[in-house]
Amino acid sequence: MVARQVAVYGYFCHEFNAVSLFWSISAIEMALRMKFEEMHPNPIKVVRVIDGVEDVCEIQVQELEGRLRSDWRIAEMEWFDFSFTALLTWVFRARLLPEDIEIPIQEVVNRFGNQFAFRTFPDRAREDGLLGPNPTWGEVQKRWHSLSEQQKKLYQSKASTVLIEELPKFGDMIAHPQRFNFVTVPRSALSGYQLLTDIVSRLWPEPENEKSDQGVLPESDSRSVAFQAQALADSDEPTIRGSRLTLYDSVYIC
Repeated sequence: MVARQVAVYGYFCHEFNAVSLFWSISAIEMALRMKFEEMHPNPIKVVRVIDGVEDVCEIQVQELEGRLRSDWRIAEMEWFDFSFTALLTWVFRARLLPEDIEIPIQEVVNRFGNQFAFRTFPDRAREDGLLGPNPTWGEVQKRWHSLSEQQKKLYQSKASTVLIEELPKFGDMIAHPQRFNFVTVPRSALSGYQLLTDIVSRLWPEPENEKSDQGVLPESDSRSVAFQAQALADSDEPTIRGSRLTLYDSVYIC
């Protein structure tokens, strides 16, 4: 709610768009933390090795983050350290989010794309013998465009990899800007909120028995709507209907 409302106020104060985007990314991390704790009920077995001696104990999930900072690790997940990157890695490995999830935040996609074009692809292409030791930018582009679609897929990363590598870095960049004031367009605030709502709805899907048919009204409600529509048509006085301003309204206003 805060991310959405701040984005709406971004119409009046442009800098709020970046604040909303940052808050959406922070809320994603908080959601992943909540889901991790939800899926790892007590007790949790952790281990630590000091001077070749292994200690093992069982702890409550609320103690886990503090233990991880003291070099303890979950027995079956030694790579997990409760960081944003680790949480993203876990949620995709647990198949709670699809690997091809849409990434609406173009700043994240573009950051990864630049990294891929200037470093990742040239390095891998040199290893595969497709490029020389010191290729020019023109040679890199020419080689890339010469590949078939099937060959390009071998070098391209999944959306899950993009989020794992770039979303935490992007969040840190907004939280700790150096030598610049981070300003974004209104669309960025919307894209961050869109990713947040998409991830939360996938982590906590609506139960089947609570879902209602979209666009289908009960018979009694249908009669009520029809009656109101006819009353409006027969009235000589104009009717004004208003609703609260939403994030989507702010985008179109801008």
